Amino acid sequence: MARKYTSLLVVLIGYCQFVWAQSPPLRTKSSEVDTVFLPIIQYFANTRRELRDTTTYPLPTLYESQYYTLKLAHSALHWSKHKRSVHNPFGDDKYPLSYSVLYKGCLVSLFSPGFFACYNSANWTRNKVLEKQLNAKRFHYHWLINGQLIGLSGGRYWVFTDQIGWTLYLNPVPFGKQPKLFEDSKYLAYSNCKGEFGGTIFFYEKQSRKIHSTQAVCANWVYHTQDGYHVLSNLGHMIGSADEQVIQDPGRLPSPEPKNAKPGAPDLTVTKLQFDLTGIQLFGGFLLQNKAVYLTLVGNGTCLATLSGKTFTIIDPLFDSEIYTHNPVSTTYGEITVINLDFYGLGREHEVQCLVIRNGHVELIQWI
Repeated sequence: MARKYTSLLVVLIGYCQFVWAQSPPLRTKSSEVDTVFLPIIQYFANTRRELRDTTTYPLPTLYESQYYTLKLAHSALHWSKHKRSVHNPFGDDKYPLSYSVLYKGCLVSLFSPGFFACYNSANWTRNKVLEKQLNAKRFHYHWLINGQLIGLSGGRYWVFTDQIGWTLYLNPVPFGKQPKLFEDSKYLAYSNCKGEFGGTIFFYEKQSRKIHSTQAVCANWVYHTQDGYHVLSNLGHMIGSADEQVIQDPGRLPSPEPKNAKPGAPDLTVTKLQFDLTGIQLFGGFLLQNKAVYLTLVGNGTCLATLSGKTFTIIDPLFDSEIYTHNPVSTTYGEITVINLDFYGLGREHEVQCLVIRNGHVELIQWI
């Protein structure tokens, strides 16, 4: 996909109250900028030069448009980061059959020919005791629902318990063979994505078993605050776009999928649009100190940034490299957030890598 410097991929992360180690700042005519941001600054300078764009911005500002402003934080987070390459221990197919979940302190991934690999999130060693328990059957897909591991095998749903292993799961699984997007005591949320032709988010009401839906192109993160259910959507078509809507009560959404709504237009009778931006891509995120955090491609690298009003502030450059994805999913498990990342060009709809974020550390798991 061709990208201009206005195309962004941002993980937005709320301001922290950790004690941060700091690099020496870069002194400019107007401000001081952390030197870890130098590759980003250089990318924007080179891009403007190539495009013969004479616009200049005093640092820490990198870019301004009618939609948003992009700037750098005074100091980066300097979170610890690590890339880890992991292979399928059961066969030659690289990528998991379904999105990985966190279960019993392990990243649980399902690989062809249908077996689970369990990686301890504390030290990334394999939990072979748990693997032996889970691999009593072969599975095609898996989820975490109500804190229980659910697997699809032989066209039927199964639930795992420590006492008796796998037994038939008798509750509905509304997703089909696709990831769960969100869950709380009231709802299960999932989505579909048709790219530039539209998308929908569905809220399955656990008690009534009704499904409510509205437009979302394409939803990749749902989180709940006192304001309601926030739905972040992202579309990579052309130079990219992203929006976030807040649904105070999903039970007020229509039960059938809207048929005549314009693709990508949230139903403003029951939702509130937080922002709707062109030229930026937001691939999910998490909450930190009760503030939204989004993951972002800035220039040719993926960064962490926060949003205040219409200003994105990059607070860490992460790996100084590009992480691109089409239908990611962000899920928070207590203090740990897992962001599942697919990529059509490599694994189609399968997860090709995932980010695991916890307590100031970011782990990038790459399936090889």
